[in-house]
Amino acid sequence: MTRPGKTSSDSWSAADESSFTTPLFAAGLEPRLVQACRLHFQLLRRWNDTHNLTRIVDPSEAAVRHYLDCALPVLTGSPPRQPFVDVGSGAGFPGLIAALVCREQPATLIEPARKRASFLTFAIGALGLTARVEPPRRDHPGSTGAGAAFDWVLSRATFSKTARRELWPYVAHGGQLWVWTTTVEQDTWRELVSTWPDATLRWHGYELAGVGERWIAILERSAATPEHSQPG
Repeated sequence: MTRPGKTSSDSWSAADESSFTTPLFAAGLEPRLVQACRLHFQLLRRWNDTHNLTRIVDPSEAAVRHYLDCALPVLTGSPPRQPFVDVGSGAGFPGLIAALVCREQPATLIEPARKRASFLTFAIGALGLTARVEPPRRDHPGSTGAGAAFDWVLSRATFSKTARRELWPYVAHGGQLWVWTTTVEQDTWRELVSTWPDATLRWHGYELAGVGERWIAILERSAATPEHSQPG
């Protein structure tokens, strides 16, 4: 795989270092996790010029809106200790960051865009993670090479009313779907999940410095009744 050559985004000053790491340390992240996040962000900025991975390139803003937004709920929300999948991983948010937090858990990152998938593959190798990148299966979204369903499914992508069709097939019976959302979207999720007979909804809240309250919609799939396995 050919990595992008050096660009202006390769520069990393002492001010960048402080701007990026200070919010992460202030939130209580361990030094090893902070350094891994920094390496990912440096790779992200380097690849961003040619791969259009993110609009957030300021170190301080990225530390909060990308890295803390992904790491804090995983650190505080008691996720299943099982292999997991991130659907619509993009540049690795939240799945690659969850893999940094939960290094002992194999991760699958589902990403349809070829350029973003190339970045994810490179970043996984650079970070020494036990993870794989796969495209979505168009015939059956839950049928990936790593298995048809997972006990823990993540997504920070935008799905809204297509979520049951696009995300739910990845969730094993008895498993959980974690969706990053906001306060204003809570009623939408309540209405949506009320039509899913095999799902129960609960919330995990956390605070982002300078941003405010954030929420994870946690959808738990019932452990029985195979007839409910098809998306509606």
